[in-house]
Amino acid sequence: MKLRTKRTWLRAAVQAGILFLCLIALVVRLVCTTQFPKVAEASIGDMTSNTENGNLMTFNCGNNQVLVELCTPRTVRVQLSTDGADGYRPYDPEYYMVQKTAWTPVSHTTTDAGDYISVKTSALELRIQKEPFRIGMYDLQGNLISKDTDEVGMYTEGDQVGGRKTENTQNAGGIFGFGSGDHGRRETSTVMIRISTNFPCRTAGSSRPSS
Repeated sequence: MKLRTKRTWLRAAVQAGILFLCLIALVVRLVCTTQFPKVAEASIGDMTSNTENGNLMTFNCGNNQVLVELCTPRTVRVQLSTDGADGYRPYDPEYYMVQKTAWTPVSHTTTDAGDYISVKTSALELRIQKEPFRIGMYDLQGNLISKDTDEVGMYTEGDQVGGRKTENTQNAGGIFGFGSGDHGRRETSTVMIRISTNFPCRTAGSSRPSS
């Protein structure tokens, strides 16, 4: 009698354990398949003011600020802050793959062309569109290398910032991140760079024309 009771108790315990595991699996599946509301990508807006100091150009778009730095005549670094001048990531050798921060002065000319600001070096031309704010890179013959997409460009999305760029497949350059935390992926001729870190500043990366 005692043996039968013990077996019955063990059987009930096993069945209860199996039921508990099934419930856990069901909850996990529901959590994984639930579609949570997605925060829409918000473009950073129009340029409201800009300054230039040597290789460094600053463009304010409301609370957002974009730094464009000429590192060499053919390499440009772009950074986006959502908190003005106070939102940039401080130098961190464990984060940045490109350790160099002091660049030789790059000879260039800056011209206000009305709808955009033109910055020419000996190797490329940047066209910074004012409304909405977009950055495009061209060779000196005016052929597109890469540019922010007309629809989105640089954007904020919740605690993330990123950028969508389109490239000329016949004259494509390279887009890469200066920081080890950056991630980019390509959607046909569009390159999407999305960055999410624990710091309010995100490095949007750099672009350079092909040889």
